[in-house]
Amino acid sequence: MASVRPLRRATTPIEGESARGLFCRALGDHGVPLSFTVLRRLGLPHRNVVTISEDPDLDIEKMARVIRVDVAEIEKRRYRALGKKKYSFFGLRVPSSAIEKKVRRFSPGSLASSPYIRAIWELRDLPFCPESWELLIDTCSCRAKQGWMVASVKVV
Repeated sequence: MASVRPLRRATTPIEGESARGLFCRALGDHGVPLSFTVLRRLGLPHRNVVTISEDPDLDIEKMARVIRVDVAEIEKRRYRALGKKKYSFFGLRVPSSAIEKKVRRFSPGSLASSPYIRAIWELRDLPFCPESWELLIDTCSCRAKQGWMVASVKVV
C-alpha cells in the first residue's frame, strides 16, 4: 500500500473538536477533497462509515504524522471501547449506536462563528447545539447531505 505524505502545514486542534472533525478539517484546509483517499491508507476498512474515533485498528500514529499533530491530541478525541458496543465519550458511557459515524451534523450559527466540528454534535440523542441552541442539521441549504467522506463542510 502506498504511503501517505504529511500535509504541508500542521493543523492546530481546537478544544472540543472531534477526531473526525480534526482530520477532515486538516484535509479540507489542504485541498484534499475526499477523506477516504487518506483513510484507506491508514487502515480504515469502510468507505461510508468513518470510524476514526472508535476503530482500534486505525494507525493513529500515521494519522497524526499525516495531519501533523501530536498523537496525544488524536488520542484524547477518540472514544475508548468499554466492552461490547459501549464507548467512553469524554468520560460518558454511551452505546455505540449513540454516536453518529455516517452523517456530519452541525449548527450553522456555531460553525459560522468558529468553523470546526464539535465532538458533542456526534451524539445522536442531542438534537441541538449547546452553544447556539440551534437544532443540529446534516444538510446545507443547497440540500447537500454532509457526510464524512467529503473532507470539508460546505454550508451555503
